[in-house]
Amino acid sequence: MKNHSVLIDTESDLIRFSGSAKKPVCIDRAGESVENSTVDEYCNLPIRISNSVEVKPLSMCKIQVNLDKKVSEELVLSGSEKFVNKYNVSIGNSIFSINKGLGSTFVLNPFSKPVKIRRGEIVGFANKISDEDTLLEMSDEKVSLSKTLCTLEKSNDLSKIDPKILSLKVGDQLNNEEKLKLYVLLNKYREVFAFSDEEIGCHPSVECHLDTGNSNPVRQGPYRVSNFERREISRQVNDYLRRGIIVESCSPY
Repeated sequence: MKNHSVLIDTESDLIRFSGSAKKPVCIDRAGESVENSTVDEYCNLPIRISNSVEVKPLSMCKIQVNLDKKVSEELVLSGSEKFVNKYNVSIGNSIFSINKGLGSTFVLNPFSKPVKIRRGEIVGFANKISDEDTLLEMSDEKVSLSKTLCTLEKSNDLSKIDPKILSLKVGDQLNNEEKLKLYVLLNKYREVFAFSDEEIGCHPSVECHLDTGNSNPVRQGPYRVSNFERREISRQVNDYLRRGIIVESCSPY
């Protein structure tokens, strides 16, 4: 009798048999085998990085990848959440071409430090594209924007767009349809644009932390200014206080 062992690979959703002629079987998240699905049908094939790579800060890098199976066709890439969390990078779901098991995709580093990714890391999984696959679903927000565009294009009614948005100078390289789409998009997020000092505000979700270490606060007398400049400084400071741009502080800094 030959011993057989089974390894459930949760990273690639495969059941692997050792000491057996059986091929790996694809499983779903509930642990059930998927009927008539094997690696031969490209079910969740692991996509690995071919060579170690360093992704520069705030940049997108093209990386070479390979599959365990030497296939040649277009497949759907689904990014690995484990890979994203490990390296703090972004890799989106996409369609990519594979030639004899080799291909390429893109990794985004949104942070200010370089990221070194080791060879052999699983960046995602490949699946065959079927005629029934939905490769992109529009969010409710995008559907709403699309409907608004269609309505405005048919009626040619710009009264629903803020006049300040329409007063913006748009390059001549855009045609009327493209300008309309831009106006609608800007109008949708009107609250994030300031057309005057009165509209400038603060972002409640962002805080700035300055690490001063063990340094003592800098102590220095104010610069001498004229009476006119003093009145202007006082006016602007009071204006910023009124609008909430600044707050009073007793910090030594």
